[in-house]
Amino acid sequence: MASYTPRQYREQRRIQAIIGEANARQRCPICARPQGRWPSGAQRMTCGRAECYQKWLAIHPAAKEQP
Repeated sequence: MASYTPRQYREQRRIQAIIGEANARQRCPICARPQGRWPSGAQRMTCGRAECYQKWLAIHPAAKEQP
């Protein structure tokens, strides 16, 4: 089993910081609009616009290391 590289740990901390800031402000991390709600009522990470959702899913770079 491969372990995380230092770069992967940095990226993990960066993503966690973005999530923490977005949730603390209750704002979309992409466009800064208020976070949306899923149909179930649960809070979304993004505002709910498709553009923001797609950008959020792609916010981290693809892994370059091979295990």
